[in-house]
Amino acid sequence: MRSAAVAVGVFIWSGCATPMTTTRTIQTRRVAFVTQPSAPPALGGTTGVGLRMSLFTGVPEAKGPEGAVSFPLFQPDLSAMVKLGARSYLGGRLAMAFPAFGAQSPEGIIAAPQDAVAVDLAVGGGHDVPFTSIFGMTVSGELGLAGGTLTAVGFDRTTRVIVLPSARAALGLTLSPGPFRFYAGGTVGTSVMNEPFGTQTQTCTITCTLNETGSFRLAGVTMVGGGVRWQANAMTSVTVEGWVPLSDNTRFPLMVALTLRLGDFGTTPPAPIPLSSPPPPPDVTPEPEEAPQL
Repeated sequence: MRSAAVAVGVFIWSGCATPMTTTRTIQTRRVAFVTQPSAPPALGGTTGVGLRMSLFTGVPEAKGPEGAVSFPLFQPDLSAMVKLGARSYLGGRLAMAFPAFGAQSPEGIIAAPQDAVAVDLAVGGGHDVPFTSIFGMTVSGELGLAGGTLTAVGFDRTTRVIVLPSARAALGLTLSPGPFRFYAGGTVGTSVMNEPFGTQTQTCTITCTLNETGSFRLAGVTMVGGGVRWQANAMTSVTVEGWVPLSDNTRFPLMVALTLRLGDFGTTPPAPIPLSSPPPPPDVTPEPEEAPQL
C-alpha cells in the first residue's frame, strides 16, 4: 500500500511539474512603410552635392489585394554626382523618411505606422548620348538597399525592419539650350507589396513565442515624367521635376520635386593652358655696305 501511494504521488507530481503548452491564433492587420518611388539623379546631367525635396500632391491609395503600403507624403534625400569623361556621371543617393513626414494609412487599415523609418541607399550613374549639339538621349540607373518597416496589430502592436534590394533604370530625351536642360522619359524600379491581413500564432510554454504570416515582397513601379535643370553658374544648379508613379497595387498622385545642387565635380572643363609666346629673334647688326668699285 505504501509503495502504491508513493507511485501515485510521483505520477501526480510529475504531471504538475511538466509545463503546459498553449497555442492561440489571431488575425492581424498590417501596413508597410517604405520610401517614395524616385528617378536616378543622373537624369539631371550635372554634378555636385544635391538636396532633393519631393512631395506627393495627393494621398496614395491602395487599389490591389497587396496595397497595404504607406508612403511618406514628403521626403528629402541627399545625393552626390561626379562627372567621368565628357558625358558620363557616377554618384550615390540616400533617402530617409519617418511617419512624421506625413505618412498615410491605407483605408481600412488600423495598423498605422508607428516608430517606423524608411531608408533607401543606392549608387548609380548615367550616360548622355548626343544626337545634335543640343538634342540627345540619356540613360541612367541605380542599385542599392531599401529598408522599410512592417507594423502589425494582433496580440500586440509589433514593428519590425525589413531590408530588400532596390533598383532603378531610366531612359529619357534631353534638350539643352544654353544653361537649361529639359528632359522627359520613364523609369522602372522596385517597390513593395504587402497584404493588409495576416495571422499571428502565439505559443506559450514557460515563455511565449510569436510567429506571423503574411505577404511582404518586392514589386515593380514605373514612372513617367520629366524635369528642367537650370545651371545658374558652374557651382549652382536648380532642378524641378514632375513624375506620375504607376503600380498594380497603389494609385499614386502626381509627385513634384525640387533639387538644389552645389559644387562642380567635373561639369566645367578646365581652362586651356595658354601657350607661351616664342622668344624674340636675336639682334643682328647689319654689315656696312661696300662702296661700288669704279
